[in-house]
Amino acid sequence: GGGGGGLHAKMQRMLDQVVAYCRTTTRDGVLLIRDPIIRSQLAELALMVETERLLSYESLGNHENRRPPVFAGALGVVVMKEGQSRFAQLCNQIIGPLGQVREGSRWAPMGGDPEAWYRQSYANHAGGAPQVKRMVLATRGLGLPR
Repeated sequence: GGGGGGLHAKMQRMLDQVVAYCRTTTRDGVLLIRDPIIRSQLAELALMVETERLLSYESLGNHENRRPPVFAGALGVVVMKEGQSRFAQLCNQIIGPLGQVREGSRWAPMGGDPEAWYRQSYANHAGGAPQVKRMVLATRGLGLPR
């Protein structure tokens, strides 16, 4: 269990959209891309994309070489499930309160995409909530008692 297949590619497209938004949007007369806090948040998003990409490659490599996944496959799942909501939260922090406005409103930045990302980021509990996967990590992955 790696990082949801092509999730890293979807996250990269989202990050690219947010960066483009930051390059063209000002707050208090300053481009968002110039704000050191926002730059730090964008860097955190980029690290999350890279983490997903590497976990996805590891999962693919395990499958191709018939290796059992590390930690019973739970690591990539936990990172993906918890990372998606964190990723969407960070995007909305960068964009600001208007990031909550839905598609169809003239006030919605980026066509309302950030609002949809946020909503969808929590609809990922198929196969078990992250807490359940953490138990798998602890017991089967690390050998801890139940």
